[in-house]
Amino acid sequence: MGEWREVTGGTIDVKKQPVGAEYVGEYKGVKEIETQLGKQFIYKFENEEGEPFQMYGFTALNFKMESVPINTVVKITYKGTAKKKTKFGIKDVHQCSVSVRSDGEETTEVPF
Repeated sequence: MGEWREVTGGTIDVKKQPVGAEYVGEYKGVKEIETQLGKQFIYKFENEEGEPFQMYGFTALNFKMESVPINTVVKITYKGTAKKKTKFGIKDVHQCSVSVRSDGEETTEVPF
C-alpha cells in the first residue's frame, strides 16, 4: 500500500487576489452549484506537484473556460476590473486572461 497524503486546498476566489495573481494547473473539469445568487461554476485543476485546487468562476472566466478542453494545462491571470457595459448598465467587471500550454510548452491566450 502507498503512503497517506493530506489533501490541501480549498476554492480560490481569484477576484479577492492582487492584480497579476497567476494560477497554473491542468484543467480537470467543472462542477455547477446552486447559490443564493443562482448558478455558480467551480473549476477543478491539478497543480504541477499533483495537488488539486479549485477556483470560483465569474463571467469573464466562465466564458473563456468554455473553450478549454479537459486535461489542458492552463494559466489564469487576474487582471483586476474594467468598466464594461452589462445588462445592469456600465459596471466595474472582473477581468482575467486564460492561456493554454501548447505542445511546445509555450502558452497561447484563449482568443475571447
